[in-house]
Amino acid sequence: MNKLNQRMLTKPEQFAELIIINGQVQGVGFRPFVYRLAKAQQILGWVKNEVGHVSILAQGSAEALARFKKALIDEAPPLAKPSFQRINKTDIHPLHDFAILL
Repeated sequence: MNKLNQRMLTKPEQFAELIIINGQVQGVGFRPFVYRLAKAQQILGWVKNEVGHVSILAQGSAEALARFKKALIDEAPPLAKPSFQRINKTDIHPLHDFAILL
């Protein structure tokens, strides 16, 4: 197998970020939106409500994470007014899916 075929068979390098979003993100369908978006972008992790903000653990390739973060703001539900409070790189976790946590 040549090097090009080997690269095509390996998974892209994975990165993980803890994303904190504030603004109007509760009671507007934001968590289900994040779930659908994560599934579409092949992002692993979770989303959950916190006091005054939404926390998201997002894990995927650099390209998928960039698309995901852009879409979180650009494609948010009509009543949502999200803004990034903080984005921190974090350790990779042994994740297999994306979930909405309570």
